[in-house]
Amino acid sequence: MSWGRGAIFICISLVVGNPHQDPSYSDWMVHAPRTKTTFTKESVNLFRLSNGLIHRDFITEPNFATIDYYSHEEDTSILRALSPEAQIEILGTSNTTLNVGGVVTDIPRGYLNRTDLRVSRYPGAVLQYVNHSISKIRSDIKYTPRRGAPRYISWPPKGLHLSVHFKLEDNNVFNSFENLEVYVHYEMYDNIPLLSKWVEVRNTGPDKMDPLMFNFIEELQVNSEWCGLDLSFSWTSGPHVTGRGWLQMETELPHGAETVWQMEETPVKGGKQPFVRVRYNPQPVFELKPGETISTFKVFELIAPTDSKERAGLARRKMMRTLAPWTLENPIFFHMTNASSKAVRKVLDQMADVGFEMMIYSFGSEFNIESEDLAYIDSIKSDIAYAKSLGIEVGGYDLIALTRKVKPEWMAINKNTNGTWPSACFASAWYDHLLNKTLSFIDYTGLSMVETDGPYGGYTCASEEHDHHAGEADSIYHQNRLQGQFYRQLRGRGVYINQPDTYYLQGGNKGGMGYDEGQFTLPRWEDISISRQTMYDNTFTKPPSLGWMFMPLVDYEGGGSAAVFEPLQQNLKPYSFGLAQYLGGGVAACYRGYRLYDSQETRDQVAKWVTFYKKYREVLGGDIIHIKRPTMQGLDAWLHVNPAGHYKGLVMVFNPTSSVQSKQLSISLYYTGLVKTALISEGGKGWRQEHLGRDYTVRLTISLEPVSLTYFIIK
Repeated sequence: MSWGRGAIFICISLVVGNPHQDPSYSDWMVHAPRTKTTFTKESVNLFRLSNGLIHRDFITEPNFATIDYYSHEEDTSILRALSPEAQIEILGTSNTTLNVGGVVTDIPRGYLNRTDLRVSRYPGAVLQYVNHSISKIRSDIKYTPRRGAPRYISWPPKGLHLSVHFKLEDNNVFNSFENLEVYVHYEMYDNIPLLSKWVEVRNTGPDKMDPLMFNFIEELQVNSEWCGLDLSFSWTSGPHVTGRGWLQMETELPHGAETVWQMEETPVKGGKQPFVRVRYNPQPVFELKPGETISTFKVFELIAPTDSKERAGLARRKMMRTLAPWTLENPIFFHMTNASSKAVRKVLDQMADVGFEMMIYSFGSEFNIESEDLAYIDSIKSDIAYAKSLGIEVGGYDLIALTRKVKPEWMAINKNTNGTWPSACFASAWYDHLLNKTLSFIDYTGLSMVETDGPYGGYTCASEEHDHHAGEADSIYHQNRLQGQFYRQLRGRGVYINQPDTYYLQGGNKGGMGYDEGQFTLPRWEDISISRQTMYDNTFTKPPSLGWMFMPLVDYEGGGSAAVFEPLQQNLKPYSFGLAQYLGGGVAACYRGYRLYDSQETRDQVAKWVTFYKKYREVLGGDIIHIKRPTMQGLDAWLHVNPAGHYKGLVMVFNPTSSVQSKQLSISLYYTGLVKTALISEGGKGWRQEHLGRDYTVRLTISLEPVSLTYFIIK
């Protein structure tokens, strides 16, 4: 390759030494690191964004580009080659591909020797670096922790925001883009190897711009172990790559975005290795009006070099705790099926008696948040005031988009049939109507929780007459945007949000932990057993507070008397066992019925497990370490950990079998933060000291009667 105008030689000092050998090294999954995020100038044109766990290096000459992405934990670079920072496609008569920054090198793309790195500008249409700025991380989501959320929460998350400004340097060829300005944003967070990125495009001129779309928001050419999939070179019998999934890529969108792992294509010599590209799918097309700005979704890049399923899952859970701390709120709630004032006040009295914290008007209760009947609204307001006098919050159910039938002019249009989908378009005037009704009801009645069933589910709308989108091409983008905006409005009011989708980063509190409506027609013990398996499996990637389970006190989807838990006294053993496993898992269940107890004995069991949960709430909200999966053939167990708390751990052990089970369980206390000794109490009755093995383990001797459970507190 010939290196002409703009070629630059760069010599970079490599990070060396294993951080694990440093006596001050602390595992970030157990204790917060001592270092915070910094942005430093390493040499004339070289800058580093670092938090001590990862760093990303940028050059500004001959253009702005990422030239290193480094894991301190693994002591190695993630990248084997370079890419532009983003890529934009200008459509219409222009039909131009614009690289945002980036440089090229003369090194084969199989590796990147930064001790002898020569770089040059991309040929063709390139957006050129103008300047950059650094600031604290900000958020448009307003949040104050409540409802038992951990005291360590920091919002917005701590870290640094890097904003990089690009423009076309030579507009003689691309005159129509002289008012196009692009900003690439990076955020690096304290105490976690996590970076986010998004792109912003502005039209600063007086005229509408040619339509454009984003080819990718992020592209990383990675060394093979960071690859998220097993890949084969597609058109020959070329190399096979077994990825280890060390780089976990996520987006904030529940719908309309994709992360694509693939092999680099020929004719790139020496480049038959993996890369990842994050982009919209399907691609929205944007036509920016004068003064208009659009922003892409955020890409989240979690760098967790581990082959351990538990440790990889812990990294994801720490990411969610950092980016969406409202998901750690975990009120004990009850789904009320009878909305009459008399029945509501009766169950509210029971809830106050045993310590439940939130009542939700359930589906099927005839609750209507969209009602215009003032007498009805006043009645709900009065019952909410009564609940508040008892220290109980009240919420309600509404079906808002998916499968929701609304006015014909608000329905989503199927392009293929020119008829309607069986769902509302969330970028029609339906959005404005629903938002106004919901907020008005909340503000007037004091409702502080909304269960939004059927949020926008990723479908297109071909209407060209709806208020908030132009046609099919931008319908997914705008429906996603407005659904997120809907939840942000609720979050700003402190409203608790259940939503059976993944709108957590838009403000949603809780989704299903694993939801199969057919399961709730099974006999009680089968339902409980499968639910415990679901909790065990899903908490590898979710904090326990992130998902709900379900207990059908009354009939739901059929199943009859064998499936429901009513009468409660008659079915006290499975009812008590279910309460124990859900509250002992730190997982909120939808206890759906019209009462919490029907006898003193039933009341005492409910109060027992609610009291247990509230006493150990802090540690039960901690991450779960998985000990033994429920197979219903012997003991099963999990461990909650909270190294920053008074109680460092809590072990739940279950015997679902029909025989006595006696066994020694070896349990690693590594993630509790304890090193040499631990105080352990079974059931909170007396404490004994145990010495940890060199692998941080203790051995617990278990003997459980048939269909029973126990727990151990650790400090």
